[in-house]
Formats: sequence, structure tokens, C-alpha cells
Amino acid sequence: MDDRRQFPRFKIGVEVTWKKMTSAEKTALHISSAKDISTAGVCIVLHPGIQVGDVLQIEITPKGQAPITLNCKVVWITQEARVPGRKDPICEGGVQFVSVAEGDKKNIERLITHALITQPHK
Repeated sequence: MDDRRQFPRFKIGVEVTWKKMTSAEKTALHISSAKDISTAGVCIVLHPGIQVGDVLQIEITPKGQAPITLNCKVVWITQEARVPGRKDPICEGGVQFVSVAEGDKKNIERLITHALITQPHK
């Protein structure tokens, strides 16, 4: 399969918290995990109520670093999937970073550098 992404993705296994940003309702904070990351976005586990176009606030918590808080836009979502040992269905979604501060950009680059160092070479 041909990968046509503009920004390369790097596998990470870090905790992410997220909530949907909306003025109409208060939304819950969800604890999740990140699958992979690039300088432009991250793939995270979501619940089926999230739709393409939704705006989320996410907080990525790398080990040994301060949390990185970012506003993101959902750009794609997988179909619902059942995970063994979990009652509720989940899905994965790609979220694109929106208006990243310079300090957060450096923290994301540091996280990617760490992922490159710790990933086995193919």
C-alpha cells in the first residue's frame, strides 16, 4: 500500500486525555492512548460519538516531560471496533494540530526524536 502522507508518522505509546470542544455542552474528559504521531497530528483512540470535523482539546503526556496541550481537528475516523475485555466499542481517529505554539512544537519534535531513538530499525 502506498503511504501518501505529507508528514511521516512515528509509533508512540503515550497517554492522551481529550475532550470535545463545544459551546453547546460540557463534555467529559476521556483518557486514551496515542498510536502514532507526526509534526502535524496524532492518531488516538476515540469513542464512536466523535465525528470528522469535531474540535478536540488533547493533552499528550510523554514520560518525563510536561504535558503538551493542543487544540485539534478530527480529520478521519475508523469504524467502531470491539476490543477484547472492553464493553464499549472504540475507534481510532486522526487529529490535526491547530495553532501550535512554538514551545509545544518543540515538545512534539522532542517526543518524535525520542520515538525514533527507541523504535527498532527495520
